[in-house]
Amino acid sequence: MLKRVLPKYGHMNIAEIKPIHILNYVKDSKKDGARLDGKPGKLSSSAISYAYKAFNSVLEFGKEMT
Repeated sequence: MLKRVLPKYGHMNIAEIKPIHILNYVKDSKKDGARLDGKPGKLSSSAISYAYKAFNSVLEFGKEMT
């Protein structure tokens, strides 16, 4: 998550992140070239699911803190 989500959304305040941002993240992860290791192809379903759950947990925590 740190290598994928933070570079893309780390500059944003947690209140600025909307569901569309998460949907776009998932959509982009399913595209060819989404891998950070330079190998061709998209992320695996389990990698996308893990990142989604972690991303969602961070947002839920932020929501509870406000």
